[in-house]
Amino acid sequence: MELALFLLVLLLVGAWVSAPLRRPPAPAADPGLREEAEARLVAVRDAELDAATGKLTAAEHRTLDAQLREEALDALRRAEHGG
Repeated sequence: MELALFLLVLLLVGAWVSAPLRRPPAPAADPGLREEAEARLVAVRDAELDAATGKLTAAEHRTLDAQLREEALDALRRAEHGG
């Protein structure tokens, strides 16, 4: 009886531990989309610097910041979902 219980527990633990290995692989993300998102985030930082140095007004900065962040999020979402 104890042997059967031990084997059952061993089987259940083995199935639980090996579950991630039995999953199908996730689709590979497009590196171009990741690079696009990174470029947008760099542009956000550049816009913040331009606003701090007076090259952009506060209204221009808010508009540009919102647009660039939305584009970066869109690229990251597309990279995550494979296109």
